[in-house]
Amino acid sequence: MSEKNNYYVSLKSKEISKNPNLTEAQYEIFATKEEIQRLQFYLNRCLEHEQSEARVMLNPFKFPDHSEARKQYNEDLNTILNIIYDLGTTETKTDIATV
Repeated sequence: MSEKNNYYVSLKSKEISKNPNLTEAQYEIFATKEEIQRLQFYLNRCLEHEQSEARVMLNPFKFPDHSEARKQYNEDLNTILNIIYDLGTTETKTDIATV
């Protein structure tokens, strides 16, 4: 079984780091490399959606309705929060529970 290490997750930048970033809100978790890969997969999907939405904002008349993409984004974000909660410290779990 893989060893669990301490990581910090930023929902704003969609990044996972071994060191805390004091200028940004982060969640502290303990995870294996496999768990980090799974979490990063969902963070990347959300980041791609946000970048796509930003392009739509620049020219909303060129893009079709993205309601299905928004639904998938919300599901991915919920998955991310569930993963962070499951792997989180007591403080992280408390923070997630109040979101």
